[in-house]
Amino acid sequence: MELGKKIKSLRIQKGVTQEVLAEKLGVTYQAVSKWENEQTMPDINLLPEISIYFGITIDELFEMSEESQLERIQNMLWDERVLSKDDFIYAERFLTEYTKTSKKEKKQIAEGYRLLSELYNHRAASDHEKAVECAKLSLSYVAENKDAHCNLVEASKGAIDDWNFKNHHSLISYYQEFTKKNPNYWSGYLYLMDNLLEDYRLDEAREELEKFKKVRPCYLVKQYEGRIYYLEGKTQEAFQCWNQMVEENPSEWLAFSCRGHNFAKLARYEEAIPDLRKACELQPKPRYTDNYEAIAHIYEILGDYRSAIKEYENEIKLLREEWKIEFGETVEKPRREIERLRRRMMGDSN
Repeated sequence: MELGKKIKSLRIQKGVTQEVLAEKLGVTYQAVSKWENEQTMPDINLLPEISIYFGITIDELFEMSEESQLERIQNMLWDERVLSKDDFIYAERFLTEYTKTSKKEKKQIAEGYRLLSELYNHRAASDHEKAVECAKLSLSYVAENKDAHCNLVEASKGAIDDWNFKNHHSLISYYQEFTKKNPNYWSGYLYLMDNLLEDYRLDEAREELEKFKKVRPCYLVKQYEGRIYYLEGKTQEAFQCWNQMVEENPSEWLAFSCRGHNFAKLARYEEAIPDLRKACELQPKPRYTDNYEAIAHIYEILGDYRSAIKEYENEIKLLREEWKIEFGETVEKPRREIERLRRRMMGDSN
């Protein structure tokens, strides 16, 4: 039984309302409601009080299957901007033990390691947010602080003209071996080609594209042909490929999304927006939010903050209506962007 359902069951057995339980624990009744509807989880520090109130042990409170705990951890990673130290330790310990159990199937072990990697990436992302804030504070005191600038660029995944820092040879070597071992997994070729193109290893990228074409002949062939042409300096040929990609796949939302993102990368913003909107129209529901975010970024670059805010509002509406998501980091992030843009409109650049 999952924790929210367990709390609801115990509360009903005890004959108390959500308001009474909330008052006893020092939280709002809305918080209790979210627990019971499994929209959020109680803070780990509240677990002893909850168990004492209901007269059970914490272990009894957590009568959760391994599958439920995996789901709980995934929801934590989706819903929480920053994990508490206790939540991180709990997730890390559980997943580490989960992957070591010899009786697990390969798919189960793979899922455990996937969640572990997401857990570490989640912490890295929240740490990078803190690093960005601290670097900016440092620079507000001493503008010439080179190390602070380097920290800011690194934490923001910014550009830096340093080949040792930027090249991807290690990741490329991994995916070269990966595609040899998994020749029919078409996405592997895309990860490989993306990194080859970032390093301008264009001849190798063409070789991998030929292998990809045999496994997955689709709109992505023209997408990558165009990218290779563009990096070779053949701009006209590149745009011919991208236009052909859309013309041959008029109902494929990803084709329009790809061309729109290509336009955006080349700062051809006025051409990018219609393609990104077309992708939003064509995509089946429930839709992803990526293209709304891309349009918002473009409007912010153009200085049109009102339009950028509108796109983030569209994103929040999509999450509510198509994914039934109203709480957690997934919606808090666009809300923060809206507030940040409103401050910029008022003249506050922070």
